[in-house]
Amino acid sequence: MPNSSSLAIPFAGRSTADDVLSGVDLARKNILITGCNSGIGYETMRALQAHGAYVIALARSEQAARDAIARAGGSGTPVACDLGDLASVDAAIGKIQGLGRQLDAVIANAGVMGASQAEQLYSGSTTSRTSGWSTACSTWCPTERRGSWS
Repeated sequence: MPNSSSLAIPFAGRSTADDVLSGVDLARKNILITGCNSGIGYETMRALQAHGAYVIALARSEQAARDAIARAGGSGTPVACDLGDLASVDAAIGKIQGLGRQLDAVIANAGVMGASQAEQLYSGSTTSRTSGWSTACSTWCPTERRGSWS
């Protein structure tokens, strides 16, 4: 077995999403991404769309997701999903299931804030955010499909 110093690592700290996806055709792939409207989530969504993926884009509001899709210039479905609100998570799950698209990948990018910020925004409960992630992931990530792109 080769040691770690002999392994070639094709990407480094300055690699972009486009560098990583160079030559990858994501046509006919349905990818769900949370936190699509800013930062790493937005850049990831933009790169996925640029390489042909159909993106189901989640943000706290449908308008924020819609604006992000338009800014990125790709196609996708905007979905409102506030992981701190279980009713919002349930509504998002229903909308996504109603699309009739089998997901090829889920990118759980939306961050969980520090407890003090979450407590201020969510009436002292960080449990609802954890429950939101658990509910969403158990629905979006069936274990029999994990790890397969084919």
